[in-house]
Amino acid sequence: MSMRRMSCLSALLGVTLLAGLATAAVPYLLNYQGILADGAGKPLEGTHTLVFTVYRDSLSTIPIVWTETHTNVLVHQGLFNVILGRSTPFTDTMFSTQRWLAVRVDSDPNMQPRMRFTATAYALRAAVADSAVHAAGVGGSDGDWTISGADMYSAVSGNVGIGATAPGKKLQVGNNTVPNAEGMIRLASRSGTQGSNRIWDIGVPETDGDSSQQGYSFVIDDTQAGTGPEFMVKFGTGNVGIGTVTPLAKLHVVGTARVEVLQITGGADLAENFPASGGIEPGMVVAIDPDRPGRLRLAAGAYDRRVAGVVSGANGLGAGAVLGAGATGEDELPLALSGRAWVRCDASHGPIAPGDLLTTSNSPGHAAKVVDHARAQGAIIGKAMTRLDSGSGLVLVLISLQ
Repeated sequence: MSMRRMSCLSALLGVTLLAGLATAAVPYLLNYQGILADGAGKPLEGTHTLVFTVYRDSLSTIPIVWTETHTNVLVHQGLFNVILGRSTPFTDTMFSTQRWLAVRVDSDPNMQPRMRFTATAYALRAAVADSAVHAAGVGGSDGDWTISGADMYSAVSGNVGIGATAPGKKLQVGNNTVPNAEGMIRLASRSGTQGSNRIWDIGVPETDGDSSQQGYSFVIDDTQAGTGPEFMVKFGTGNVGIGTVTPLAKLHVVGTARVEVLQITGGADLAENFPASGGIEPGMVVAIDPDRPGRLRLAAGAYDRRVAGVVSGANGLGAGAVLGAGATGEDELPLALSGRAWVRCDASHGPIAPGDLLTTSNSPGHAAKVVDHARAQGAIIGKAMTRLDSGSGLVLVLISLQ
């Protein structure tokens, strides 16, 4: 029997979404009504099988987006009514773009042409919109957020939480009261001409099973470098690591650092760590140990040309910069190479005045005034900057080995 297609497609049985009210669940159903007639135009009667199929376009047979069969549909004077979506539910994403509906009656082929869905079916998409104003993209405000062109902003006095139910700041990412939570944000970009891209993660990573010791610490991580965080503020110590996740000082850099001017305010000399033995203390004069290469020992004897310098740190004046820290893995002492350091001196062979050259003495670990300048060549420690009239004591010395 040749069938004529029905006259109309009725509206969605729907829900009105009202701003400010709790939104009920949207019924993913369509009410479909039409009139069937035979080839002579006579309205049909009785029960019939109707098959409804949704396509992506008006002509092709595949792909099929959705299909549903209705059996024993009552037709009276040609008029029928069915609810689509009962056995095969619709989804809101199904109507995110244009769709066409085909109808088949009993054993007949699909009636032509297919019917193009109009606005009613696409109202299912409203299930994911906050309001009609925001869904239309024309701007407006829901009391918290305002859309203005391509911008969206909030002027409320409260805080925003992502993964946090009680945010403590204007924006809080993560929750310190929920297990396995992390407070990370991701920043990504891609070149418009070169095609290169980069992804950076910033924040406080999740801590369970953390073998890298990053837990609870603030990190900045170039995720595509594959080397772990490039920057870290270590939890518990406040130490900052660049190129390391185990910073051992307030600033720990693994790699080369470059500055135009480095101003050091916490020390007065440039020192280098050397392994030493013999009960050596800050301010003592030390010499190269001829029996143990690379090591130092307490200087003993006047005008000792093996003199290496003075151990930094006496009288509360420490080194401003230290070279080779931890290089040998042995007990080390910072040897002042240049700058100012307090030195243990012996004035029993003559009072020491500012400007006097100092050398080793017969008092172990002590400096003395240079009296024999010929013998002093190669054994000079530096110049005195303060006075010592008699006995032994500390003298501030401008270190300058000669």
